[in-house]
Amino acid sequence: MVKIEFYPLDIDYDEEAVIKLLGITKDGKKVCVYDNGFKPYFWIFNNVEKLKNKISNINENGIHVTNVEMHNKIYLGKEVKALKVYFNNPKRIRTILDNLDDNLNKVEIDINFAKRYLFDNNLVMMNLTQVEGELLQDDNFDYCIKGNVKQETQEFLDNPKVLAVDIEVYGSLGGEEKVKNDPILMIGLLGNNLKKVITWKKFKAPNYIEFVNSEAEMLERFVEIFNNYMPDIIVGYNSDEFDFPYIKARAEKYGIRLNLGLDNTSLRFKSGLESTAKINGII
Repeated sequence: MVKIEFYPLDIDYDEEAVIKLLGITKDGKKVCVYDNGFKPYFWIFNNVEKLKNKISNINENGIHVTNVEMHNKIYLGKEVKALKVYFNNPKRIRTILDNLDDNLNKVEIDINFAKRYLFDNNLVMMNLTQVEGELLQDDNFDYCIKGNVKQETQEFLDNPKVLAVDIEVYGSLGGEEKVKNDPILMIGLLGNNLKKVITWKKFKAPNYIEFVNSEAEMLERFVEIFNNYMPDIIVGYNSDEFDFPYIKARAEKYGIRLNLGLDNTSLRFKSGLESTAKINGII
């Protein structure tokens, strides 16, 4: 058993309801934590006496209810009996709900599993956190632990490493064909003790300009500098909508892997009301 303190920067989960926290220690070591002790659930607030056994038997293609508990709850100012329904796959709650009557009062069905984990365990991201458990082998991290997580302090991550990223591209017109045809001319990075512009266009320049031979070499150098710096937070103007999608598209053209994540995973994008760039372990 090992016990360490770390600042969680990112959280995710899988279909087996295993929470994954990525973060750093006080001295900048990379940490990965797996916690399988928390299970997804929601509430039902009517006809609960008659429903418990029926709900317990829901099982469709491996998506099933794992436990049903009866609780006394205050709901809309009144004390009522409620069912707390646990299930096995937080990414497939819709399968469980489709097996329930539409008229049932189902509550807290839209809370993201990672956020519920944080709420219920009184955890605040970037606050000093303790994990105790089994040390796992993962070459991407200094510490990888499967265990129990708790916070006993409100100590916040002081002076996180912030990195600003900005690109300039050829041409002035937009459109779907632009990213295919117009190369990135330069990539700028600004952070704590880091001021760098990488470009493959030669000109008389100050010493913070680094010249390379091609766009592909520039992208590879960007990945190298990014990983050596290991930022906690990325900032930029319209980065989600322009800079990172453009970087990804141009890297794909040359077969360059953008392994920027704390766990060595690639840059990806999360869909929603707006597409957002996602780099594991980095805000």
